[in-house]
Amino acid sequence: MKTEYPNPLTLPTADSVPPESQVILEGVKKKFGFIPNLMTAFSPSPAVLQAYLTLADLASKTSFTPREQHAGALIISQELDCHYCLAAHGTIGQSVGLDKDTVVALQTRADLNDDRLEALRTLLLSILESKGHPEPEAIATFRAAGYTDIQIGEAVLLVTWKTLSNYTNHLFDTPIDDAFAPNAAPEPCTAESSACRVA
Repeated sequence: MKTEYPNPLTLPTADSVPPESQVILEGVKKKFGFIPNLMTAFSPSPAVLQAYLTLADLASKTSFTPREQHAGALIISQELDCHYCLAAHGTIGQSVGLDKDTVVALQTRADLNDDRLEALRTLLLSILESKGHPEPEAIATFRAAGYTDIQIGEAVLLVTWKTLSNYTNHLFDTPIDDAFAPNAAPEPCTAESSACRVA
């Protein structure tokens, strides 16, 4: 169960961002049309900001499809309890072929109607839960779904990519941008509600 965490860091103001990061953020704005709050959270350190963008670029060059890349990001972010990344990849994931029902299932760890994505989830969760020592059964399930041994290594890259953003968001309690808010993860079910609803 998640405990209340006293987030130690606050997002920097625009005028406090280092010049090197400002240059990088200008490129981010050209790509996305705005500067996501996560990039602002990275910006106090140009090295961290550039590291994330490099990892994101490398993740996009793996042999996973864009749909699988963002499904993987959702799986990892759900396990690491990152509400910001669940919303962001819920949005981006739909732009690359994930339907809304699949996004919600990935955000909530509900059953999937996609054996291949379920196998990806099995491997990623085993990597995370075992601290890098995935169970043989998880690897066998992954292979049986048609994935390759090269993609086992690429799965570790996905974990590395998202761990950096997930943990940074924990430190800042990064606010979800308006562009991603419609795809925020569903609220937990309560005794008072008949069903979960999307925030």
